[in-house]
Amino acid sequence: MTDTLSHNRFFDRIKKLNIYDEDEALSLVDQLLSTRIFISLMTISFTTIIIFTSISLQTDTVTVLTPSENTFNDLSNRYSNTLSCVCKQSSIRQDKFISFNPRFHPICTSQFINQSFILSLFDMNVSDYWPFDYRVMAVSQFQLITSYCRHMKQKALDIIEEFGSKYLITTQVLSYDVFNIQNKALINQLKSTTVTNNKYTVDFTWLNIYKNNIYTGLRSNFIIESSPLIVTFRQIIYRVSEGDCMCSTDSFCQFSSGVYNTTERIEAINGNTFQTTNPFAPLMLQLPNILVGCYPYVSLIASSLECFYDQSCIDLIRSYIPQFSLVSPLALSDFPPETFVGTLINELFIESWNEISNFSSYYRVCSPHSCVYSYNRRFNFLYVITTVISLFGGLKMVLYISVPYIVKFIRRIQHIKHRRRERNNVSIDIQLNQNQSFKNRCLQILRQVQQQIMTYNMFPFESQIKDGLCSTRVYILLFSMGIFVLIFYTSISTRIQTVIVRDPSIDDYEQLYKNYPSTLVCSCTQISIEYSSMIDISARFHQVCSSDFVKDDAWFLYPSTVSHGGFYTTYDFRISGMTFFYILQTLCIMANTTVTNELAVFNKTQFIIAQVLPNDKFEIQISSVIQQFEQQTVASFLVLFGLIQTSVQLNQLVTYGNGNTGFQTLSDADDVPAYVILRNNYDNGCSCGINSTCTRSVAFYCNGPYCYGNSTVQDKPIPGFVVSCLSVDSFLLSTLECIYNASCFQMLLDGYPLGLLDISINPRVANVTLLDPTVKSRFPPNTTMDDIVRQLFIEDWTHTISFSSFYKECAPKNCTYSYEERFNKAYIISTTLGIVGGLSVALRILVPLIVKLLRRIYHRFCGSQEQNERRNNFKSSVFISQIRESILKMNVYRKKQRNSTVENIPTIDDIILIQHQHIATRTYIVLFIISILIISFFVAFTSQTYFITVSFPNISTYEQLQNQYPSTITCPCSQIAIPYSQFIFVQPSAYHQICSSGFISFDFIKLLWGIQSPSEYIHNADRKILTAHIRLLSALCSLAKDAVEQKIEIFYTQNFISIETITRYSFQTQMDSLIENLIDQIPVNFRWIHQFIIDTFHGNQLSHRFRLNWLYFTSNERNDYIVRTNPAWYNESGQSCSCLTSSTCSRSLLTSFDTVIQLPGIVFGCLPIFGLRLSTLECFYSSTCLNQLANFISSSKMPDALNISTNTRFDPISSVLIGTLIDELFIETWQSFSNYSNYFTYCAPLTCHYSYEERNSFLYILTTFLGLYGGLTVGLQLFVWHVLSIYWKICQWFTIRHGRVQTVNEF
Repeated sequence: MTDTLSHNRFFDRIKKLNIYDEDEALSLVDQLLSTRIFISLMTISFTTIIIFTSISLQTDTVTVLTPSENTFNDLSNRYSNTLSCVCKQSSIRQDKFISFNPRFHPICTSQFINQSFILSLFDMNVSDYWPFDYRVMAVSQFQLITSYCRHMKQKALDIIEEFGSKYLITTQVLSYDVFNIQNKALINQLKSTTVTNNKYTVDFTWLNIYKNNIYTGLRSNFIIESSPLIVTFRQIIYRVSEGDCMCSTDSFCQFSSGVYNTTERIEAINGNTFQTTNPFAPLMLQLPNILVGCYPYVSLIASSLECFYDQSCIDLIRSYIPQFSLVSPLALSDFPPETFVGTLINELFIESWNEISNFSSYYRVCSPHSCVYSYNRRFNFLYVITTVISLFGGLKMVLYISVPYIVKFIRRIQHIKHRRRERNNVSIDIQLNQNQSFKNRCLQILRQVQQQIMTYNMFPFESQIKDGLCSTRVYILLFSMGIFVLIFYTSISTRIQTVIVRDPSIDDYEQLYKNYPSTLVCSCTQISIEYSSMIDISARFHQVCSSDFVKDDAWFLYPSTVSHGGFYTTYDFRISGMTFFYILQTLCIMANTTVTNELAVFNKTQFIIAQVLPNDKFEIQISSVIQQFEQQTVASFLVLFGLIQTSVQLNQLVTYGNGNTGFQTLSDADDVPAYVILRNNYDNGCSCGINSTCTRSVAFYCNGPYCYGNSTVQDKPIPGFVVSCLSVDSFLLSTLECIYNASCFQMLLDGYPLGLLDISINPRVANVTLLDPTVKSRFPPNTTMDDIVRQLFIEDWTHTISFSSFYKECAPKNCTYSYEERFNKAYIISTTLGIVGGLSVALRILVPLIVKLLRRIYHRFCGSQEQNERRNNFKSSVFISQIRESILKMNVYRKKQRNSTVENIPTIDDIILIQHQHIATRTYIVLFIISILIISFFVAFTSQTYFITVSFPNISTYEQLQNQYPSTITCPCSQIAIPYSQFIFVQPSAYHQICSSGFISFDFIKLLWGIQSPSEYIHNADRKILTAHIRLLSALCSLAKDAVEQKIEIFYTQNFISIETITRYSFQTQMDSLIENLIDQIPVNFRWIHQFIIDTFHGNQLSHRFRLNWLYFTSNERNDYIVRTNPAWYNESGQSCSCLTSSTCSRSLLTSFDTVIQLPGIVFGCLPIFGLRLSTLECFYSSTCLNQLANFISSSKMPDALNISTNTRFDPISSVLIGTLIDELFIETWQSFSNYSNYFTYCAPLTCHYSYEERNSFLYILTTFLGLYGGLTVGLQLFVWHVLSIYWKICQWFTIRHGRVQTVNEF
């Protein structure tokens, strides 16, 4: 029953609730209706506001100063899409956070490559063993393994050093995952590139050795027959169960090795055909997977090391080669024991790279000043509360004022409808009378409105009505001005809006970038993308590489019957001409393989990108990458090509099949020295001793008794084909013009049977398709093959770039962009409503006080004399008392009494109510002041982030902004790919003076060479060897300059990728490091290739013409008159040294007939290049030494001595070896500089964006205060009154329950 009564009382109070009881213009019914409408609208409005603010996204931006690594990792995991941490150092050397500790195959640290073991394998008669005998190849194979281990280790260290010296450019800190992914991609790219390039170098070196038919002193590829009648080169034929194999036609003749019971090569078939089974060479031991062949290299790469893991296998070898007692089995390897040595060489003998990526080191160097991140959130309770409070006052005021008018409007409509119904029941006359009174009624309404305006008083509680009226008018004026200013300010002020687009398509992205290019950020879900997924590159090769002329089943059938008879020379097309096509086929295959390998590496290269690049910037960056790839593919080939070609040409190696090499003996006796001589059979008396470009036309020759057939082609030069000093030189100096021309090609067919009996050409040969001169080509038909080969036969490159594929691989999950917004109606309305309440309340409090003060001032100075006298009598103490009394009687809860008069006597209830109102007022004021202080303190000490954009900044503006806002400024470059040539200059300022002296001139070389006669080659060979030194020195000077120019040219064409403008300091640091790295790296590759080539020459025992490393001796009929070879032996310094086991053997005594001299600094080695590297330039600085040299060569003409007063870094001249100069590319000094202004000009940032935090301004504090003031005032009033009302009700209940009488004073 009690609960029912309580509910009834509650609902009865709600029904009687009237907040318009002071509005006398409304009837009680309208007051109640207005109250209910007001409450309903307030409830709906605030429910909507609460729901909207709860579900709406708010973007909060947070700045963390000097974040630790753990803090950064936590932030990157939580806010990966918005986190931005700008590195203090944007360029970081890769060796600061990536390290390698490669572990090599155990063979490279084993006893098998100890020099003591290799020296013990020396055998003076090594070339006399049966060709299948392991002892022929053993010492050379171990030397090759030794040199390859050394070179591959050095290669790995050079690559690691170069990799470490490069810079990782990161303007912002990479996350831990991105860092590891990027490093993994970089390391994998390093490995694949290194392995591919190494294999290419090894293969190309071998190709030039093989194709030039260079004779090895081991006599494993060719033999020299020196019979009493003739000296000729003959091929060795290896006859095995699979068939015959000749080294001139098969570059990989490889056979199982063993130990044979013979030390002589006798009873060979026809003197040059060797079998594995021969009664005169019985097999004693077969070795597992250890091969022999034409060259030590060929046999080594097809062999495995499995025998050397097994002690029992080593023991078997030791029983025949005792020196194997010096070695122990190999330790276990990650490579299987049966792995080919060729595979190990290709892999640089590296078992494991042992790479370590250290994120902590990277982060420590990057060292971000600060991290900025933003996040969106819903259901922010504080945001909801502040929004509701800020809107409460304004919304309450608007509704409170507008609802009565709405009610009146409703009543007016009802009244009009009622009157219309009445009009239907009255006569027309009455209607006319009513129409006539319309004017009077309008005037009456206007007078009423005017009267209400004049008497409208918002401050009825003022003691003087005039004060209330003045205050009302001032209030309305100030309130209207405030609203106008507020609406104007919020209309023109800008707001940063951040929007997130989920799963954007490529069309969405492009539209977003078009609209928001400077703020759009789309983070990739896959940051490491292979080039192959978005780039397609292909090379179009010269048509000859796909023609019938390089096919085995077509043109290569041409010489199939040439060995049936006839007499023809080396210059005959059927010999040298077909060599041209064999080399062409091989080089075409190698060019294609080179491009294929480079493309394979390129396609696997990872494009590291954290965010989607716009289409235009993407194409610029990728085009730069493609251009670099195309240039580097050709340029890297040129360095190798030049070095190997020079090394083969100028080291005076014995070659087969060119017609320029002959032999001379002092007698026909057995075992007497034989000497190599050069035949001068080239045009214009050209000598290969001083000129590598000597040529002679190729034709069809017939010198024997069978010279019949088509005589029209006999001795007639074939256009485009020439013979030169070496087979490869012959190829390079020839052209393709004949196989473009039908008549010339017919000449090749007609000349084929010249001097041959019963020979007809294969129909397939006659039906080959000629080259088409109408096919587009950058190489005219008369272009030398040298020019074509130097471009890798590449006519042109084609490539396609797919932005859509890039976008698909990048696969951004979301895109974020921000924009500035003005004239947002919702923002204007919400802000106005938020502030209008506070503004209204503030004006209600301040305006009456100001009006009173102004009126008193006015009356004091401008009032009547009587008023002034009364005012003068007014004591200040009384004024203070009045103020105190006013404060004590302040009542924000008072209400105007209806029909009250001064005679009304307040009841006890009225007195209690007024006391309650005073208490509530004081409580309200205390809470209000506390709340305002808290809000003011919070707002005053919080900061805001301001985002500023500067358009078209110049360099001074940028640097000024950089100094002021280093951690937040970003200035995207309008051109992100800038060629280094635009702002960097680097080149050698001076080479060593030897490279510009007369000593490397052709005249001096010709003078030094002397005459060509058999006696000169026999008794004055040292003069020819010294000529090779000078030619090598001249060629290496030229190659060094070319290598430097090519490297610099490639560097200049490369682009500096600068997405954002970097600071002057960062630029200078990066460029200095870049230039330093370039200078350090330019000689590295040249040095490594050069030393690798000459060590390969030594390991394959390539024979020198003038007996520097191998000596030649005649033999007898029992040995089929085959010239024997023995390794050269040096013992000049008292220490024995053999070129079979060491490449550092040397001698300093030079012999010319009966004259023996010693020139300071000049020594001879196992090959001219070894002697040159071991020599110094001391003699060339000394006039005395040069006079000795002049006497030695019987000439009075000598170039001027080098200037000893010229500064050089290669000092002292008596001890710095020429090898050191070669390794340093003869460079004395460098000059370089970088220009930041030029960089900035090409970077050309269109805008700079920066942000800064600043304590809230007075205007912001004021607007926030006003926004919260109204809601806080009304809210606190209601809160305080109702809480105290509850408290008083409870107190009253306790008083009644205890039967206690409550007095008025208790309140």
